[in-house]
Amino acid sequence: EGDGDGEDAEAKALRLHQQLWTANMLCSLKTMETECEEETDLETNILNFETSETVYWTPDTPVSSVFGGDDDLTRFCGKKDLSHIDFDVHSDRYQVLREQDYSWSDHGYSLVNRFYPDMAPLLDVQFSTTREMTDNKLGLLKVNVDTRKFRNAIWYYIHRITGILHDDYNYAEVNKLLERDLKQFLKKVTCYPENINAADFDMFGADLRSSEKCHLNLLALESRKQAEILHAVHAVMEFMEG
Repeated sequence: EGDGDGEDAEAKALRLHQQLWTANMLCSLKTMETECEEETDLETNILNFETSETVYWTPDTPVSSVFGGDDDLTRFCGKKDLSHIDFDVHSDRYQVLREQDYSWSDHGYSLVNRFYPDMAPLLDVQFSTTREMTDNKLGLLKVNVDTRKFRNAIWYYIHRITGILHDDYNYAEVNKLLERDLKQFLKKVTCYPENINAADFDMFGADLRSSEKCHLNLLALESRKQAEILHAVHAVMEFMEG
């Protein structure tokens, strides 16, 4: 009976934490709605970009072990066990890709369209629909909420993980709106999806509805897809011009 009471107390504490998260998120979004857009100098924004990645988590189980067993898929992975490596913004071997120098709308779309005309518009619709989709709700709250900044924080956080800098985005908003637990889940979805389980889905995002949790997953994965395409077509463009 004591164990049962302990479980009830733990569940109540978790529920309270979830409700507080929703209330704090609503407060932050409402505050941002009424505040004037802050002018952030480039140097400060680059520092915010660098420090917005605060999650350095690696799985305990290698990919080859996750895909083992009766449904062994390792035969499709080649001889090397590929794994994610965190993007080092200070690396001497590669550089951050600045959106002002190479973006999807101004560069990536046209190059993809050149080689695969039918695919570029489909990708463009997929990206824009995922980013703009909303019912103006947050969790079980009955008030209308503009979640645009929350959605943007997720999108640009994933771009940060993959080494893409947007000069016109205020990266201070990432740390204001994405707490560490949510960042950890988003990074796990983006970099280690083979390690996601039902418990992760149930626990992340605090007091969000299942539809909202699915949307957050879509935002993370579509942002990663766009980033990977940008890096790839940027490399193709440099090869063609070199």
